[in-house]
Amino acid sequence: MPTLRFANPDLQSRFLEGLRSLPFAVQQADDGAVICTEEQWPEVNDVAHRVRDRCFKWYFSWCKSPAGAKAFEEHLRSNGLRYELETP
Repeated sequence: MPTLRFANPDLQSRFLEGLRSLPFAVQQADDGAVICTEEQWPEVNDVAHRVRDRCFKWYFSWCKSPAGAKAFEEHLRSNGLRYELETP
């Protein structure tokens, strides 16, 4: 089952608010991640895209390990580049 959670509390709040307009209810894990079915994912992801689009021009970068993700985050931070974290 797909899951998604914005690390930024404000973005997560916007995400949850947007999900209320969907014709189905999503579940939340203990860490606040949204859980949905494969069939629901396109609509849930569309809400996430709207949150991202209102934030800034965005892109995804997938890291293969926690160490790689941390190194990339440090690079962005040290160069003053804005980023937001999402977790599966």
